[in-house]
Amino acid sequence: MRTFLFVFGFATTCLAAPVFAQTPPPPEVLNNVYSCASVSDSAARLECYDQAVGRLRQAQDGGQLVAVDRGQIQTLERESFGFSIPTLSSLIPNFGGDDSDEPSLERLELAVARVVTRGSGRQAIVMENGQIWADTEIITNPTIREGDTVIIRRGPLGNYLMSSPRGGAARRVRREG
Repeated sequence: MRTFLFVFGFATTCLAAPVFAQTPPPPEVLNNVYSCASVSDSAARLECYDQAVGRLRQAQDGGQLVAVDRGQIQTLERESFGFSIPTLSSLIPNFGGDDSDEPSLERLELAVARVVTRGSGRQAIVMENGQIWADTEIITNPTIREGDTVIIRRGPLGNYLMSSPRGGAARRVRREG
């Protein structure tokens, strides 16, 4: 039975891997715009573009298509850092891939607005941008204070570590808000 489960798991992983590695094709309304470039007659090409762009605008106005630029994606990645959601770069083709100059977000520098000590002895650190990070264990010698700029970086096994400008060991934290 164990052999069957191993073979089944291995086979499904191997078969599914190419599906996940592929980038999704562009939406049809975008392909319609691209296809106009192959029309040789100038008047027919212009008519094709006019119709395709009209359908593209209609799709965008109707909420079926959303245009997002690289700067907006980077802002969203910074704001969602620490949450367990797929990164936008893994969902959007040609953004953050192996051939991209964009490194994945591995750390943030944030200003501390306030530090709240909870009844459990653990602290919640509220950042100036509204993010809330909480200790995962009790800190006996807290070194983070209001007004500090802390560094939060990815740690091993999905953990996040917060470093104080005053030094000392980095503390394990999780994103709460």
